[in-house]
Order: sequence, then structure tokens, then C-alpha cells
Amino acid sequence: MDASSHCPNARLNACPNERPNERPILLTGATGRWHAETEAEIVRSGRPYTFFRPYCFMQNLVAQIDRIRESGLIQAAVGPARIALVDVRDIAEVVASTLSGQTPMPNETRALTGPAALNYREIAAVFSEALGRPVSYQEQTLDAVRQRLAQSNLPPWRAEQLLSFTRAFAEGQASQLDDTIAKVLARPPRSLRQVLDDALKTPRRTGPLGHGAPA
Repeated sequence: MDASSHCPNARLNACPNERPNERPILLTGATGRWHAETEAEIVRSGRPYTFFRPYCFMQNLVAQIDRIRESGLIQAAVGPARIALVDVRDIAEVVASTLSGQTPMPNETRALTGPAALNYREIAAVFSEALGRPVSYQEQTLDAVRQRLAQSNLPPWRAEQLLSFTRAFAEGQASQLDDTIAKVLARPPRSLRQVLDDALKTPRRTGPLGHGAPA
């Protein structure tokens, strides 16, 4: 923000997960407060902005693909709730289009989601098809996730962040679809199956990207 004050024509784009203008999603921890404070500061600056608020990256699931293939299980503590996952490449293309001026969205807020909101049984079915082996959804409790994170090497703030995401997803706060990607890119957003197929063809990084990683 301070640097942008020296650039009178700067446009500010941000991708927080939270929704401070409505009922905030994932606004129970420090990360949520930081996002909300950042957005509020940008609005107060008077500069044009566009807020993008994706719920959960498909690539967070891709990062687990080897473990899922080996165990045949995908685990989460979100019950039957649906999550509108999104491919990070679609986000990047929309951001590039906005910053270049091809698709200006001055002072607007968009969620950015994929084509469907899936529950974890449906996600497991997509993995089954992509991997060519049975994959089942093993539902966990939030307490079990909390204990597992406590035993991990994650710093406390990151563990609490993952728990906040999990609670919000379980409450259905990440299920609403958004059509921005289709409108801006003039094509449907990539599906989870497309993202998995692409990942199976190319080397993968390990570990979640961060935004909206289910615990």
C-alpha cells in the first residue's frame, strides 16, 4: 500500500479468502483479521481496486495425490459440505486480464470458483476416475484434526489457520459458485478432473499452496 502511493495509476488486486463486506468467511483467526484489515486499508486509500476471494485451490488436493493413490483414502473434517474449488491457473488468467485493462472491474469483489461445488464424496469419486483405483472419503472430527495438527511441525498460527478453514467449509461458507472466470476468459473454468489429469502428466510440488487448504 505504501509503495502504491507513489504510483498514481496503480491498480490494486488482492486475493484474500475472507468476505468482510458480508458475513466474513474464515474470519475467526489472525489470518482473517489481516485480510480484512488489508482490504479496509485499500478501500480507504481511494485507489481503484479489485478483490478476488477464492475459497479453496484445487492444487491443495493435487498436493495430496500420491498419498491418496497409495492409501485409497481422502480425509477431511467437513462432513457433507460442498466446496467451490478453483484452479490457480484460472485465477492467474483473470488477474492478468484485469491488471492489463482487458477486463476492468473497478472497485468490485469477485469470489472466483470452478464450475461446481463438490462435497468430499464427489471429490473422492473424481480421484477414483483419474487414478483408476477406488478412493473413499474418510470423514474426520475437528478434534482429530486438531490433535493431528498439534503433533505436526506446523507453527501454531498455521495450524489454527487450517482449523479455521475447516470449520468454515463444514459450515457451508465456501459453497457459492461465481461465474467471473467463465465471463472473463470466455470459457468454462477448469474442472477438478482436468486439473488432476494435468497434474498426473507433469511433475508436482509437495505441500499445499496455502489458501483454503482443508485440514
